[in-house]
Amino acid sequence: MIDVDNVYQKVLVLANKEQRGYITPQDFNLLADKAQMEILNDYFHGLKTAYQKPKNQTEISDEADMLREKMSYFRKTADLDVVSSATEDASESSLPSDIYMLGNIITKSEFDSNGVMTYQGGNELIEVDRSRLLNMLKNPLTRPTATRPVYYRRQNNNETSTTSQVITIDIHPGNISALKLTIDYWSKPVEPKWGYVIFNKKALHNFNTSTNFQLHPSEEENLVMRILQLAGVSMEKPGLQQSVMVDKQTTKQNQNS
Repeated sequence: MIDVDNVYQKVLVLANKEQRGYITPQDFNLLADKAQMEILNDYFHGLKTAYQKPKNQTEISDEADMLREKMSYFRKTADLDVVSSATEDASESSLPSDIYMLGNIITKSEFDSNGVMTYQGGNELIEVDRSRLLNMLKNPLTRPTATRPVYYRRQNNNETSTTSQVITIDIHPGNISALKLTIDYWSKPVEPKWGYVIFNKKALHNFNTSTNFQLHPSEEENLVMRILQLAGVSMEKPGLQQSVMVDKQTTKQNQNS
């Protein structure tokens, strides 16, 4: 976690330097959320490219390991409730409401009351699109089985909420509803918020209504720089943007030296 008040105070000091502008709490909260999401999205791209580079065996120096450490702040596992579909020979389940990026879905081992394994889990469900699924179902050799299950995603059209959308997965074969499933995924971070109260016409930090950043603590300086860069765009202050870019380049050069 990163303290939202620490970040806001640093942003204010740097933005006000040379009188480049004041960032209101409302603007900060909007920019803070965007900056956090940008950093999270960079993790996925960075991890993909890191796997293509030579491994570094030095502790905490391997790029892929460092990214996985930062991404662990968003990594979750959960059990899925599976029910038989009323419309077709399939089972269905709903993905967690806070899911941002799916890792995998696997079947779980089952045991009877005596502790004896009745089903050996560990079978990963493979995601397919609707067209491929239809082709698989036509051929007895490719039809999904309990040890080779598949699923495809569809938006729940009955969902009426405007704040979130429920994603339902259709699972084949249909008798998999008798099994238990677990999902591994990255969650969408909670929106950061610098809560405040007005006192003598000034905004004072209110800890009780604030929400901290979910990012790894090592991202605090990167977070400050990103918010300042976004603020420079919104306030049309090119000097602020240039200052941030110079600072980021200097930091990168020092890290690579």
